Amino acid sequence: MDWSAYEDVWIDPERMSGAPCLKGTRVTPESVLDNYGSAVEDGLTAQEAALLVHSYFPSVTVQQISNLVAYCEAQGYVLQS
Repeated sequence: MDWSAYEDVWIDPERMSGAPCLKGTRVTPESVLDNYGSAVEDGLTAQEAALLVHSYFPSVTVQQISNLVAYCEAQGYVLQS
């Protein structure tokens, strides 16, 4: 996915070999989305899934997770586990 239009993602060649990461973290959007998708597939609600993903990646806020999911869904991105 092209992250250039999403304001909460940064690309810094000095971090994570230039991989897109959520601002202020070293966590890729794909990592968040993969874990979120798995949690929802396992039957968790959106809020429960966001809280679970936050527990895996404490540097990513629940709000960042929710915003990322909403952005991807608005872009037609299908969450997969």
